[in-house]
Amino acid sequence: RQVVDLLGHLDDNLEEGHLFSQVHAGPGDPQAPPEVWLLGSRYESAYMAAQLGLPFAYAHFFGIGVEEGPAIAANYRQNFQPSKYLAEPKINVGVQVVCAETEEEALRISTSRNLSRLQNITGRGKGIPPVEEAVNYRYTSDELAFVKQYQRVCGDGDPQQVKQHLDDISELYQTPDLSIVTITYDFADRVRSYELVADVCGIGNSGVD
Repeated sequence: RQVVDLLGHLDDNLEEGHLFSQVHAGPGDPQAPPEVWLLGSRYESAYMAAQLGLPFAYAHFFGIGVEEGPAIAANYRQNFQPSKYLAEPKINVGVQVVCAETEEEALRISTSRNLSRLQNITGRGKGIPPVEEAVNYRYTSDELAFVKQYQRVCGDGDPQQVKQHLDDISELYQTPDLSIVTITYDFADRVRSYELVADVCGIGNSGVD
């Protein structure tokens, strides 16, 4: 219902008397409503996107249940109903990536993200820790097993390794449409990661604003 309400608001066609019919975005009126994507990581969200005729973004970067990701994408395609928003199914896959000049440096930088992920799922989340703290953190055997499993989902490495990972994901999900999520402690590391990925993938100017 919330998704339908949002679509109605953006299309300016909510029924008279609807709770949100008098809600207006500001400042000014947009020239055209934005394209609505439904982001999810389960069959339910993929099916909802398919039934509403919306593009679907699969959250591979969550790192949970990704072994079912291709089947979830296939389920979306099989159940897709054309709509005024979209004539054919459209899938994006969000991928976790840290890219650096060397694999060693990328793996070092990514330790902050890995520890943050562990802390978040165990109720100890407190932001992204510095690399030095993450490198020196003493993992229990269970924690280390979780981190190693999570790393297999991520595309961390030098530019060619990251490109290969992205190509593999693209083939696995049968879509050229990928989004990159890069989490680092140092903002400069994140910017450099995006620059390197843009360069190796031939995406326009590698500068990042």
